[in-house]
Amino acid sequence: MKRTLSHRSQAGFTIMEVVIATSVVAMLFASVVMSLGISFRFLDNARLSTLASQVLQSEVETMRLLSWDQIIQLDEEADLAIEQGLADAAFERFSGTRRIIHDHDHRITLEVEVRWEGINGREHERRYI
Repeated sequence: MKRTLSHRSQAGFTIMEVVIATSVVAMLFASVVMSLGISFRFLDNARLSTLASQVLQSEVETMRLLSWDQIIQLDEEADLAIEQGLADAAFERFSGTRRIIHDHDHRITLEVEVRWEGINGREHERRYI
């Protein structure tokens, strides 16, 4: 007896199965790419926030090295001179202000503020008091 193979018994994928599989893979790939973009934005914000903290800490340490007489003679408000070596290539994104507030009881409050623009154009601010 002779056996014949029917058309349906041949192995392989239909065009519809290929289209569905390709679209699922494409959607997965697109979601991975979007997730990477979001991750890079978070990473950039964290890096810039760390650099801002270093700028603030540097200014506070500079103020600690001054004597009381030198602190009293400082301007009440001044822009920070952000060192290029401290913030590397991102230093131009930062601007800062130092405020010295004199109290009635001869106490001084030092407020240091740094502002920068993130990769998404949003303004950020970090402040030490």
